[in-house]
Amino acid sequence: MSDAQENQQDQQDAAATGTTPETPPTPAITQSDAQQMTGAATQQDAAASAEKAAASAQAAIGSATGALVSPAPVVAPAPTPAPAPEAPVQAPVSVAVVGATSTAEEVKRQIENLMKDASIPAKIVLNTINEYLDKMKPGMPISVKDGTQQQVNFYQALISAINNLEADFRPTLTAILALFHHHREGALRETHVFRFVQHVPLSKEHRKGFEKIVTLLKTLADPKSRQAVLKQVDFQPLLAYGLTEKGRTRLTAYFGK
Repeated sequence: MSDAQENQQDQQDAAATGTTPETPPTPAITQSDAQQMTGAATQQDAAASAEKAAASAQAAIGSATGALVSPAPVVAPAPTPAPAPEAPVQAPVSVAVVGATSTAEEVKRQIENLMKDASIPAKIVLNTINEYLDKMKPGMPISVKDGTQQQVNFYQALISAINNLEADFRPTLTAILALFHHHREGALRETHVFRFVQHVPLSKEHRKGFEKIVTLLKTLADPKSRQAVLKQVDFQPLLAYGLTEKGRTRLTAYFGK
């Protein structure tokens, strides 16, 4: 007979006899058992808490590790500024001595600079001399009449510059010397400079003065040799004819005599 049948039979017997079947006693839980059960629950809770803490710690470590290994944002380097252009190196300025150059353009530029503020009489002197140099240069055909007139004009221009110019005497004479030096192998060469002089209507003294003044200016035209030549030149005989007292004073002062 099974347990269920036995229970059913007991209930029937109890009902017949009027008695209540006995309920099996519930086993008593001792204090020791309760402590054991409580301790086990506490250990389970602690284990669960530890697992949660470990999981949180692992997540935090993973997050931190990810932050550490994440590549830093690439910062583009600032563009290198273009080097500043170098200041052009200026060539050393050479101070040209007036009359020492040999090109016509340089002499022309020097004379224009000297005469830019010159008076009308001073400019007439230079124009007259330039015309003489052009018309009396070697290879240029010229008649005796025109050649003689050019010599008269040339002489008068030189005498006028020395005797009459005041404030612009020095720049004008500097320009004249530059022309003398530049044309030393042209109209002022030894074989040409005194052409037609014998036909010039001048007194013997003035003709002699003209020749001496031209010779003096030709001799001192080169600025490189001027100081050495000045030590050997006797001015008095050269200035004895054609010049006024003021003219002689200006000329000797210019050359420092």
